[in-house]
Amino acid sequence: MHLSEYRAAYLGKVHELNGASMMVDRQQRWVPFQDLLLNADDFPAIGESFSTDTQVVPSGKVGQATALLMPQTQLVDYAVCWMETHRVVSESEG
Repeated sequence: MHLSEYRAAYLGKVHELNGASMMVDRQQRWVPFQDLLLNADDFPAIGESFSTDTQVVPSGKVGQATALLMPQTQLVDYAVCWMETHRVVSESEG
């Protein structure tokens, strides 16, 4: 669902300076870049809403655990719409 965060247009989207080790001119360097500040706090609510609204989420076993099997393309598209509707800016954010 982090892909949905990148795709969704919602108020309060925050970017941060991030970085990664990369080869530059045959030398390993730390390269800074702007990235999205990710937030998974609402992912359980999105998953529950997706399951309820779409009826395309069977459960199955993965090892010993019961898992919900969500079709990724549909989930990402659904999460984009969900975020654009439900993610709001808190007063502390502006």
